[in-house]
Amino acid sequence: AGFDLTSLHVGGFGAFGAIAQCHVRLRARPRADTTWTATGSRNDLLRLARALIAARIEAAAVELFSPDLAGSAAWTLAVRLAAGDAAVAASGAALQVLSGGWRELLPERQMLLWNSTARLLATPPVTLRLGALPTDLPSVLDELEPVVGPGLISVGALGHIRWAGDTGMMELRRLRARLAPRGVPVVLERGPWRVRAGAGHFGACRPGVAALTQRLRAAFDPDELFVTPLEERDDP
Repeated sequence: AGFDLTSLHVGGFGAFGAIAQCHVRLRARPRADTTWTATGSRNDLLRLARALIAARIEAAAVELFSPDLAGSAAWTLAVRLAAGDAAVAASGAALQVLSGGWRELLPERQMLLWNSTARLLATPPVTLRLGALPTDLPSVLDELEPVVGPGLISVGALGHIRWAGDTGMMELRRLRARLAPRGVPVVLERGPWRVRAGAGHFGACRPGVAALTQRLRAAFDPDELFVTPLEERDDP
């Protein structure tokens, strides 16, 4: 019933309004908080992540990191378990059933992994966010770097991808054009003004998305006070 205003404004990059006040709900810290990692080839780890989801192992986070992002020689799958002591122990045992290659990180190494990967993704000049079905992740990743170039990559088990590196407006447009027929959105999360102004935060995507965005802007910003670029411009 009505708009999900939180998601609308978080994902709108300031295009639909300014957040002047917010209320934050706090939760108690879990009694147990552990992180398990496995290393290997990208596609093998993606299959392992899908198996983890299918087994309904409750995890606070399931992320696949590229070697440069994880500071490793290989891709790294990280699973964070945060709950009560018994639940975390049961989930850790279930991970071992899926694969014997898991390693539990020491507490200080766990915090270093999650904090450093988040910080590194915000370091390069451009950050892209993509969404795909979990089974489509390997083929979407195959399309990514040949078009926009090498970068730091984080992949969520449920299908979100973040790429951080240095790329241009035309490369971003080409990537969107290649992935649009598959219904894969490519959002420019962060970048220089020239790239944002020329390519927009949202570009080629599913049919009808641009019209929906225009109606949202008309509803929330009828006087066009917010100038955040959304869609691609026809002229470079």
